[in-house]
Amino acid sequence: MPPTPPSPSSGTPEQITDAFVAQAPSRRTALLLLATGPVAGACWGASLIQSRAWTWPIPHPAAIAFGSALLLVVATLAAAATSRHSYRRTRLAGVGGLGLLMLDAAILAAALLIAPTLVWPMAAAIPFSVARITWTIRSLPRALAW
Repeated sequence: MPPTPPSPSSGTPEQITDAFVAQAPSRRTALLLLATGPVAGACWGASLIQSRAWTWPIPHPAAIAFGSALLLVVATLAAAATSRHSYRRTRLAGVGGLGLLMLDAAILAAALLIAPTLVWPMAAAIPFSVARITWTIRSLPRALAW
């Protein structure tokens, strides 16, 4: 009689947990948001430079708060994306996703309401941010689910 193959669920509890963590929807959400971040940053960076954003009537503390919030969101998403053993840590993607929604909405509002003129790089930055907002809203229920 041939030996029975191991069942698909065989393994130590740590191996099984690690496999679930690797496939966690919130971890995948964090990875995708981090992967799209440099593209969004490049689009908005070019837009802000082209439109001379330093001349916009935005208080200096608000600009510092936006930059600080961006760094915090990136750190939160990175913690969720790099989690190898903690399913709970992957859930930080939900918090990071919510923060990213607010940041994308803030930059869109600033560009559309405060910018003196729309410049050509905004033709890429605005739709990209809208698409990222839409995707994030659709992904958040899975990322926040227990």
